[in-house]
Amino acid sequence: MARDVMSVRLWLPQVRVLGVVVDAPERLAVRVASMVGRPKCPHCGTPSRRTHDRRDNKVRDLEVSGRPTTLVWERRRMVCEPCGRRFCEDHPAFEGRLTARLARRAAADARAMTVNAAARRHRLGWDLVNSLVVAWAGLVGEHRRRRRCRLLLVDETSIRKRHRYVTVLVNGDTGEVLAMVPRRQGRRVRRLQGAQGGDQSTARPRPPRAGAASTPSDGSQPG
Repeated sequence: MARDVMSVRLWLPQVRVLGVVVDAPERLAVRVASMVGRPKCPHCGTPSRRTHDRRDNKVRDLEVSGRPTTLVWERRRMVCEPCGRRFCEDHPAFEGRLTARLARRAAADARAMTVNAAARRHRLGWDLVNSLVVAWAGLVGEHRRRRRCRLLLVDETSIRKRHRYVTVLVNGDTGEVLAMVPRRQGRRVRRLQGAQGGDQSTARPRPPRAGAASTPSDGSQPG
């Protein structure tokens, strides 16, 4: 009788499937290897072709047919001939114990649901998903801070009723919250406005093409 053999396509760039290790109703494990020919040494940057040994690294991936999927990565340990050091190869598809696409999916799901729900959905730990969300939020925040806006809205509100006042800075073009600073800290407001390439004075904003002009939404001036 012919064996029940399954072929798998992972659709991961520069990753070759070597075979299916476990094909069970409750889980799937696939052995993979990197197709990058000469990994670069992280110490001197020289591409290396000499392999010292291989070690199995287990990496979680997106589910296949509703089953938790683990990739057994035959990770090469290379030897750099110019500097003589040994190093483990890296791959852009893998981020630690997760694939990059699973990390992105978990962080994206945490935007639509709680971190606990996203962790249960992907069968990951709460701490791991929360760390992914924090890292992703840092990247998004850095991207927003670097993006120039033509109109910077400044508003003062309280986090709690009659307590803990904060100044909220909003991109007037997109409505995105750029930053929240404690109380009325005019220096922080002017610093962010200067980073946007606009006028440091809120009383005489430049035209939109010159940079970002800040406008207090309540008509007041930051202190």
